[in-house]
Amino acid sequence: MRAPVPTSAERAGARHVDVREAFADHGVCADEPWIHGLVSPTADSCHPNKAGQAAYFAALAS
Repeated sequence: MRAPVPTSAERAGARHVDVREAFADHGVCADEPWIHGLVSPTADSCHPNKAGQAAYFAALAS
């Protein structure tokens, strides 16, 4: 059996970080959301806000 061929992301040193648990109480409708709801421009909708970006950074840095 041949070894699996690494993906481009793996060759570049990327790793997966699961932030679902950290974001669990910070969805769009939460008291302290970390994700934008529907905003203008709509391309920014459902993306992390400043607090969400900080949470992603903390997850990546750990």
